[in-house]
Amino acid sequence: MQKILLTGFQPFGTYKYNPTADCAADFDGKTFNGREVISAVLPCTYYEPFKVISNFLDVEKPYAVINMGLSSSVLGVRFETKFRNIMNGKYPDNNGDEPKNEFIVNGIEEFQTLDPRLSEYYSSLLFREGIPTEVSQDAEGQQPRHCVCRV
Repeated sequence: MQKILLTGFQPFGTYKYNPTADCAADFDGKTFNGREVISAVLPCTYYEPFKVISNFLDVEKPYAVINMGLSSSVLGVRFETKFRNIMNGKYPDNNGDEPKNEFIVNGIEEFQTLDPRLSEYYSSLLFREGIPTEVSQDAEGQQPRHCVCRV
């Protein structure tokens, strides 16, 4: 059976609780469309999550990876269609590290993209259930270009 890796994070900074950890745990072991969800709660540091995810990729060989994060400026669920291959900490992580302009994967400078149509589709499913959603083309780089619903 194909697997989907769903990740959440431990609390960080001034946050005493990170709901993405509970969300990942809640879906662990469930099956959707013939694919089993496996989950991991990642340390809230800049370098350690890559080791955890790399191990899952090597051992479990998931069909897809869905990473969840927490942002106090987002009032619902935001689907990111692009991400930057750069670590540029706003404040120190749980280990005190604060990288500036470091590549996540060496040698790749350009944006990695997901199919925006899938983001729109999943966003619309949540919207129909009354969950505020938005689709963004650049995490932290600009405001969302398309907003299905905002609170």
